[in-house]
Amino acid sequence: MQRRTTTTVVLGVAQTLGWASSYYLPAVLAGAIGKDIGISTSTVFGAFSVALLVAAGIGPVAGRRIDRLGGRSVLIASNLVFAAGLAALSQASSAVHVFAAWALMGLAMGSGLYEAAFARRQQNLIVVGPTGVGKTWLACAFGHQACRLKIPVTFYRTSDLYEDIGEAVHDGSLPKLKLTLSKPSLLILDDFGIGEMSASAAQVLLDVVDRRMRTGSLLLTSQYPTEKWHSFFPDPTIADAVLDRVVHQAHRIQLKGESMRKLQGRKRLEEA
Repeated sequence: MQRRTTTTVVLGVAQTLGWASSYYLPAVLAGAIGKDIGISTSTVFGAFSVALLVAAGIGPVAGRRIDRLGGRSVLIASNLVFAAGLAALSQASSAVHVFAAWALMGLAMGSGLYEAAFARRQQNLIVVGPTGVGKTWLACAFGHQACRLKIPVTFYRTSDLYEDIGEAVHDGSLPKLKLTLSKPSLLILDDFGIGEMSASAAQVLLDVVDRRMRTGSLLLTSQYPTEKWHSFFPDPTIADAVLDRVVHQAHRIQLKGESMRKLQGRKRLEEA
């Protein structure tokens, strides 16, 4: 048990550092990188887009290699490539160097970051944290990567879903909506806990979650810790049934820090 805990902690730290030094890096430092090298911010994001394309291409290959050989060697190699890419980026002196560094980073991102693999294995993911830290951004990154791997994805803001369920109950289109929610391999529900959940919405969630246990994965983001989710449901019995199927069988990512909107707004004011 202790060995498993240690492995989980080490892997979690490695993944956090990997995401921070790749997906989050452009959002925080794109302007500074461009200014230091003498290129536009859009060029930096263009190089990052190249990294995403490389990651999308290498992802399926890395996944098959992990399935065949195990994850240890692939993750070790990806960390070395990450380090090489960051070193190359730190020494970049032109746009060509930036693109080359990000292409190298893309190799590491596609082989070492835990992205859409959970969707192929019908596993769930929960991303929690305060407002503005990047929960929706991260969920969209998972969704975009899944789409690149040709994994069907549906995205819903939870409050919008509740409204659609209410309308579907009245106009008789509820079976069609349930199919829409159950069919994709990955269903993303953003900002769970925002908006009032009706009894009919709770029942729909139970039906969909129960069906998706056998057919797909669920990704939820929320400002609230999972310990408070039970109070969102109007019926405690349905709450028990839904959360037992989701929370206890999910990988979790806890985001912390200041709001990205606040940091970017402060930066824009300083540059003005």
